[in-house]
Amino acid sequence: MHQADQQTRAALAAADIFAYRVDITERIDPELWKAVVKVLTLLGGSHQTRRSAFTFGYDCRAAVQRVITTGECRSPAKAEGYVPTPDDLAEELTTAPFSDLARMPAGSRVLEPSFGDGQLVRAILEANDEIHVVAVEPNHQRAERLGDHGGRVTVIDTSFEEYAAGPGKGQLFDAVVMNPPFAVPGQPSIWIDHVTMAWNMLEPGGRLVAVVPSGFTFREDRCHRDLRQLATDFGGWQTLPRDTFSSGMHTCVIWLVRPVPGQEGRPSWLFRHYPDAIEPVRVRYPWLTTRAVREAPVQVWHDGSYGQDRVFRYRAQCWRCGWLLWEFDDTNDQALGNHATHSCLEAATYDQAGLTVGLCFTCFNDRESNDGAFAAAQQVWRTPPPKAAATSVWNLLLNRGGMIPVDDLERERYARVQAALRVVAGVDEDATEAQLIEARPARGGPDRIAAKYLRAYADRLDPAADLDDADRAALVWRSDPHALAIEVAGEPDPWGAVIAQLEAELHLAS
Repeated sequence: MHQADQQTRAALAAADIFAYRVDITERIDPELWKAVVKVLTLLGGSHQTRRSAFTFGYDCRAAVQRVITTGECRSPAKAEGYVPTPDDLAEELTTAPFSDLARMPAGSRVLEPSFGDGQLVRAILEANDEIHVVAVEPNHQRAERLGDHGGRVTVIDTSFEEYAAGPGKGQLFDAVVMNPPFAVPGQPSIWIDHVTMAWNMLEPGGRLVAVVPSGFTFREDRCHRDLRQLATDFGGWQTLPRDTFSSGMHTCVIWLVRPVPGQEGRPSWLFRHYPDAIEPVRVRYPWLTTRAVREAPVQVWHDGSYGQDRVFRYRAQCWRCGWLLWEFDDTNDQALGNHATHSCLEAATYDQAGLTVGLCFTCFNDRESNDGAFAAAQQVWRTPPPKAAATSVWNLLLNRGGMIPVDDLERERYARVQAALRVVAGVDEDATEAQLIEARPARGGPDRIAAKYLRAYADRLDPAADLDDADRAALVWRSDPHALAIEVAGEPDPWGAVIAQLEAELHLAS
């Protein structure tokens, strides 16, 4: 920081000071003129040729008055806390795995609370050309330069604090991407205030990504500890390389995800179930973001590589980072990218009973995150009863109707059983029984296999319909992971019994 001497301060006091211009009205000697030029240039002023005037890209009155009063000459970057975001970092912050902007549907709203020269705004628009950005910036000249980008950007020419307390009060956004001011005079950790305000403006499931000083990771005052705990509970962080910014300052990226309300008071990282008959929303491509969870948790999409429609559902948030996880009804493949449920923790895999715990691929491969998710799962899972409830209920459904239906109720159940088998095997509803046998999945334990079939069967039941005991047992088992085992006789391998019956029928037919 430069310190102006008394003569320089007196010369500035005699000048005409406007919001964006300073005019030196008195004649001063060359040496004093050099000192005045140095101060005004450090403050961000540009000398107007052939005039004793300097123009500024911000309201310079407070900065010049500080020099006159104290002699302190602070650069505008330090006075405003403004540091431009490098273009490569802006691109990184607005793409996976930090952001899911590319997956957002048309009309989604993204907040940039202090856009500076607009690097992050441009990167957001580049990531998705159908979303709208609300961009806030207190520097009038920078705000005027950004433009509305064909109506895709709303520029708010004020401070983030004034926006959040005024026109932005009560507004919620699908995402926030920000490089907040780190410190300004009198507020050495203003970035914490900005991140906290932005967090409170997120929709449930919305994702915030912010560049913050590395002090976030180790400082022990209450504000830093509280924000670190928030990131531990609802997100995470990653240290950036030292050369990310030309100044060499130490920084990191934090991300926070607003929790999506779980079902029936359960944590949002436990799998949802869909016992009711829900009509899937048809989409042009998988819609996997916050609004989709609220408006279209079950979707149907025509997968060109499969040549058929496929239904997929929102299941849970990742236990560690809050990433939204979705699952196809048929084959859990890579079409959903990082949002797929490949790495989730299934209770049956660990010889337990209970809902699956959401865990994304990245967190699954992080040992600390994996161990933490498993520890959380142990708190909600339970040891299954000696009798395999899934096997028992599935066997009950088969035996009540028999493999040869004789009345309307049995024919209806037989159709549902067949449909469930086809869903689990991943074949079309119109596939022949021979094709079903050919596509049957590898066996993996009778109770686990039966659970998959039972889930597919119960998904097609209407709880409001007139159900018999067998169907009610299926629905109870499907909707309540803590229900007691159904006390019926069980068979060791229901899938094998079904296949044997189908093979016998095909043999007789031939």
